[in-house]
Amino acid sequence: MPTLVLRAIALLALFTLASAYAQVTYRPGEAPFKFETTPGALSKDAIPLLTRVEFELDPYATHFSGKVAHTIDVKRSTRSIRLNASELEITEAKLGGANVVVSIDETTQLATFTFATEIPSGKHELSMRFKGKLGASGYGLYYAQYQVAGASKRMIATQFEAIGARRALPCFDEPAFRTVWEIAIVSDKKFTAVSNMPVKSETINGERRRVEFQPSPSMSSYLAALAVGELEKTSDTFEGIELGIYTVAGRHKNLDYAMQSTKRLLAYFKDYFGSPYQLPKLDQIAIPGKRGAMENWGLITYSEGLLSVDPKTASTESQFFSFLVIAHELAHQWFGNLVTMGWWDGLWLNESFAEWMAHKSTAALNPEWNVARRLNNARSEAMATDALAASKPIERALASDLSADEMFDSITYQKGHAVLSMIERFAGETQWRDGLRDYFVKHAYSNTTSADLWDAIGKRAGGNVQAFAASWTRQAGFPLVNVETRCVRGKQSLRLTQVRYELRADYVPAQQWNIALLVSNVSRRSKPEPVFLSSTPITIAVGRCADAVVVDAGAGGYFRVRYDSIATNALASKTSQLSKADRVRMLADAWALAEVGAQSPRVALNMIATFRASDPAELWIEAIDVYRRAEELIREGDELSALHREMRASLAKPFTRLGWTPATAESDVEQILRSRLISALASAGDEAVQIRARQMFSVYAADETMIDGNVALGAIRAVGINATRAQINAMIGMLKSGKYPAMEFALGEAIASARDPDVARHVLGFALDESIPRTIATRVVSRVAANGFNDRAAVDFTIQRFDELAAKSSRFAHRYIVAAPLRGSRDLMLAEKIKTLATARLEEGERLETLRAIASVERNRWAYEAIRGKIVRTGGVRQKP
Repeated sequence: MPTLVLRAIALLALFTLASAYAQVTYRPGEAPFKFETTPGALSKDAIPLLTRVEFELDPYATHFSGKVAHTIDVKRSTRSIRLNASELEITEAKLGGANVVVSIDETTQLATFTFATEIPSGKHELSMRFKGKLGASGYGLYYAQYQVAGASKRMIATQFEAIGARRALPCFDEPAFRTVWEIAIVSDKKFTAVSNMPVKSETINGERRRVEFQPSPSMSSYLAALAVGELEKTSDTFEGIELGIYTVAGRHKNLDYAMQSTKRLLAYFKDYFGSPYQLPKLDQIAIPGKRGAMENWGLITYSEGLLSVDPKTASTESQFFSFLVIAHELAHQWFGNLVTMGWWDGLWLNESFAEWMAHKSTAALNPEWNVARRLNNARSEAMATDALAASKPIERALASDLSADEMFDSITYQKGHAVLSMIERFAGETQWRDGLRDYFVKHAYSNTTSADLWDAIGKRAGGNVQAFAASWTRQAGFPLVNVETRCVRGKQSLRLTQVRYELRADYVPAQQWNIALLVSNVSRRSKPEPVFLSSTPITIAVGRCADAVVVDAGAGGYFRVRYDSIATNALASKTSQLSKADRVRMLADAWALAEVGAQSPRVALNMIATFRASDPAELWIEAIDVYRRAEELIREGDELSALHREMRASLAKPFTRLGWTPATAESDVEQILRSRLISALASAGDEAVQIRARQMFSVYAADETMIDGNVALGAIRAVGINATRAQINAMIGMLKSGKYPAMEFALGEAIASARDPDVARHVLGFALDESIPRTIATRVVSRVAANGFNDRAAVDFTIQRFDELAAKSSRFAHRYIVAAPLRGSRDLMLAEKIKTLATARLEEGERLETLRAIASVERNRWAYEAIRGKIVRTGGVRQKP
């Protein structure tokens, strides 16, 4: 396929949304990385070469202590040096044996070391002793609490990304400051200590053990890591690399799936990147209560359910998600660890690429999962945020690293992933891969900006890739491609135009994109042809009148498509010839257009009504997503009852075909569909499904091996929707037991999905329960609010219990606590309450998440107004205000 990059028109990548924190004047990624001009608060005149740190750690203590020596190359003579430090006490500091005066500014998180006399340029050693508080915030250096056989235990772990390393030790905590790390840990000899590198030496003195680790490669501070606790290990090797998977003692089981997945992925990445994993060992560790995963070089940390997966009992979704997250973190060993972004404005070079590579490798190694369906889900998730006026570009200027955490959002992950897939397709897969190989060779153990990346890709693709990509990475929002059909003397043409997709007229500024399309005449079964659309409308010949034409064949574009009625009807007549991806895309676009009032919701619902029981499982899963969204918006009254009747009638078709019992010849996607159908039909009020689901749940709780994992997942979700307090408490007991790590997320979703207001209020209390896994407790409020039925209870709980919620989290998490109860809400009065809370409890620079949450409430309100009264096929039953 010829590359469209050669024809790309460079667009001016302007965006109008100002930073919520400060006005910035630089434009990220326009120039190659240069250390001296990289943003940051630290002076570029003092560069760390080696950081030797020793920690004194006890998981059951209230504090930790340590000593660190930084070998520094001073470029110019100076009287002072600044490092990052936060919530630490520096008890002693010396430069070459001479005492140093230290002052810490908690507002800027900077420690200034002032010397008695000016020190000359050259190498110096700055050493210090320090203390810090050991809390359960899940950030910096912290303890994780868990239960084993009824006993409460603790371990120590780290989460240094984005700026948590400065909470563990005074250091150069900006990504451009790479240094070699030599880490040592002193703790009780009964504990196991692990870090990024293999053990160099161990010494025991009485009841204390000192473990010293080998020097690391030069790396950024956020990639340093350690863990201390009662740990057990599973070992293996891959091409000379020592592999380990750690868990806490008492929970060491079902790790073979994760280990085999790791070996398959390392082989794939070595081949794709043209270079092997760089360290002598790769450990992965399950941290109780951890949320998600973190790619620390050589010591990747995960929530327990991601590593403990038994394929015999786990659902297909659990297996998929485990594999995908492991793939994401392993991809980081190249994207982020080997080559690191220069500043946090380039986070997408880490996260967007790791997410893209995770999907690419997962699809290649597990074709039965049809990962292309996941791309549609990721795209829709990103678009929900990207349509808001409060959205930001993938690549946006960042004035201070104190705001770095806001970069970790669906725009960086899901939009970035979707945009990269789109750009790869039109740059050419081979050229893209070869450009990445060049990029890693040239910039290994160094930092980059996106200009470095696009230069490497462009040299292979033969065009200005950066000019093509800029409109997607440097401006917020996404386009709506309009398709207008014309027929003259039997020949058909399409007029293509673009506008910015907007929730309502004049909501956001007008913008234009470089859009690379693949146009296919379905009626003629023609090969997709590349078409380029920029700011000027184009007209293309597409065969004869009434031919069905898809303008984004394969559904790979990050945009919505609106066909006129002629094109829509032509495509409807040829559904059997459309690919699964194209049919899914058409349904998703139809509903998205309904939410902004561009067409009736009946267009999407009527599509679903025509689906056959034998239609692809991917199509029915998208139908369930449409129904779920309609439920969230309507919520009550006659119109919801009408929607539920339609759901039961429609979804009964595939469920009758699949039934409750898996068949040997079923695809993995069909097994996922069965699970989704069980919960969707229960949500729609199917009493027979609800009764059977409760029976299945009881059997699973007694013996998880007795129920197929996918059926169990559907049953758990189904029970949660209509759960009583007793059923909720049973699920809570399962969570507390620690015996169901692979089903932990499903149980968390289920308890928070209860629609009964009294039960929902009962569930909210578990957000403060110390015995609930932290990864579940921290999500309770947002999950209760998410389905839209109990947003008022979630808001009231957050306002009344904010101090308690905040006390359990680090300061940076407070912005998410405030925004969480608006997830799924369409009540503007509730949004106003949360705005008041944010004003009272958050600094101005911490309110972006709240602004986004309020904007999402407006979006939901407008979507509700766009579809209300239009759900019922006839009669116009209207929903009460």
